[in-house]
Amino acid sequence: MELIGTVVLESERCIYRKIQSDDIINGELIKEKTWEHFEKVYQDNGYEWAIVDKKLNIIVGVIGLVIVSEYHDVVELKFRTYESYRLKGYMREAVKTIIQFSFDILKANRVQGICEVNNLGSAKVMLNNNMTQEGLLRSYAKVNETEYSDCYIYSIIQSDLR
Repeated sequence: MELIGTVVLESERCIYRKIQSDDIINGELIKEKTWEHFEKVYQDNGYEWAIVDKKLNIIVGVIGLVIVSEYHDVVELKFRTYESYRLKGYMREAVKTIIQFSFDILKANRVQGICEVNNLGSAKVMLNNNMTQEGLLRSYAKVNETEYSDCYIYSIIQSDLR
């Protein structure tokens, strides 16, 4: 698996393009606020996309992919839909597009995603994209300096598509 840089992708309703330093959502720069906690992970080890509605020409969310293991061909999804655009199917479509990119272009064997146990929306997005809930990661996500939350891990593998 080889990094090829964040390429422009397209689905029925959206275009997926590299996040720009001047992208704004709800009056805030994405790079400074919304995506800052993901960006640390993507330094030379993944992809980040702004999800842009084609008709409205607005950013409805962000999605990224981190190479977890190049040797084992494993990547991990990270995503966020902005509040005004939740429950409209954008993220389901985005995750489907990025899973396809992972298998077809990157030649990944496994795509995984992790969400906190109380994040029902993200869990539903992964399940709706035929990802399997594999287990519980205890005290996995840092909430603040003294607290951690449990997370579920989901995956889809190349042979699931057959």
